[in-house]
Amino acid sequence: MITKRITTKKIITLAMLIALSAVLALVRIPIPPITTLAFDSLPGFVAAALFGPLVGGIVGALGHLFTALYSGFPFGAVAHLIVMATMFITMFVFGLIYRKGFKIPAAITALIVNGPISLIPFIFLFGWGMVVSMILPLSIAAAVNIVIAMIIIPILEKALKLDTRNKTLFDEKESVLEEKPIVSEE
Repeated sequence: MITKRITTKKIITLAMLIALSAVLALVRIPIPPITTLAFDSLPGFVAAALFGPLVGGIVGALGHLFTALYSGFPFGAVAHLIVMATMFITMFVFGLIYRKGFKIPAAITALIVNGPISLIPFIFLFGWGMVVSMILPLSIAAAVNIVIAMIIIPILEKALKLDTRNKTLFDEKESVLEEKPIVSEE
């Protein structure tokens, strides 16, 4: 039986990424007509690339939850739950593609999924007018987060000496955050 270990170090890493999403959700730049550029998804993209699609999806979904909480759920709880789901899907897909070594296609796919595709459910809630008016601002916000993430990810990979291809935060064998025993040389 193969079991996957979830260590304290892994839980702390996930908690730090979620906390970073909460802090970056406070950084908002207005994009007319009805949205803002928030940096809550940036840690989700980084987490998906460095620690796997599942971790990135969780961080991305919770990042949007923090933004919605801080702004008072302006579109209603149902709409923000849909956004959380689309953020999870965006980060998950980005992580899957990025970790296969296809970095630019991962970024392009994330932009398409996080931009126009994520708006499809809102046609039924708010109508075509709102959806069309949101495509450009939402795509700009997604692009800014993705570009910053694509700059930060390789720097963190190098600084943390991570080999992220096909490894996830919760892998049993050769995890990127595997705890190594301390061996003293006497």
